[in-house]
Amino acid sequence: MRERERRAEQWRQEQAKHFAVLKECIAEFLSLPRFERNLAIALRYPLLREDRQAALFDDLVEKNAELCFSGEPEFQMTPEIQCHLLIELVDHLAHARPALERAVELYRDCGRPMPQNLKRWTENPGTPQPRRRGPHQAAQDWKALRDQIIAMAVDWAVGLQKAPDWPERLPIKHPGSLEAWRNGHSICRAVVEVIEERYSEGHYQRPTYQMVCKAWERYRDETGSKGKQRPGRPLLPPGGLNSLVRPPDIDTGAMQQKVQESTQDHVRRMQQRDRNDD
Repeated sequence: MRERERRAEQWRQEQAKHFAVLKECIAEFLSLPRFERNLAIALRYPLLREDRQAALFDDLVEKNAELCFSGEPEFQMTPEIQCHLLIELVDHLAHARPALERAVELYRDCGRPMPQNLKRWTENPGTPQPRRRGPHQAAQDWKALRDQIIAMAVDWAVGLQKAPDWPERLPIKHPGSLEAWRNGHSICRAVVEVIEERYSEGHYQRPTYQMVCKAWERYRDETGSKGKQRPGRPLLPPGGLNSLVRPPDIDTGAMQQKVQESTQDHVRRMQQRDRNDD
């Protein structure tokens, strides 16, 4: 009996160690400039006055337009890739169309040639979708962006654990009841705790464990082969994730390589930590 208890305690310690490392990896993912900026605002948005919410929406439009103009070199994202993302999402996110229109102004003001996909969009921009009933479109935008970032963090952690040499795989969700989620080590719990720790000071509406799980489920269903849609604003365009990151007519190889290198770096660090602990 004592041997069984000893093995159980050793297993719990191993789980806790891997959970701590996974939290570090998720924290680094959420510190990438674009994710960090948008998540921080998304968590503040519901608690702000209406005039401040409008100002943040205008700021989101301007920042996305600037990325269409200059790209995001640290993430290997070119202006053409950014324009592509907004064009794909133009009927799904309220800020996409005004951001593209603002980007066109920036290019015309300085006389620089536009990326070909943005130029084609200006020739056939389509018509804005009719306003939907319910919450303000901008509020839906921020909720969708929040859930997208959270779900991508979960998805990224799942991908890390698929590496052949990753020493211990934690479950995505706690197998027990929702109320018992802090009793076990899971990816969704890691995401919740990273956000709690990163946004512990200031006025933020931090997501609950259930909200993180639901965001992951929506994202998983939308990236699945059946393309199942759950209630709420879609997190991805009809073509799914591949239509965003692997478009047939745009070279996204450098950006994908950047993500791959980051993943491999985390795997190496995890293996090194395991060797040091032995």
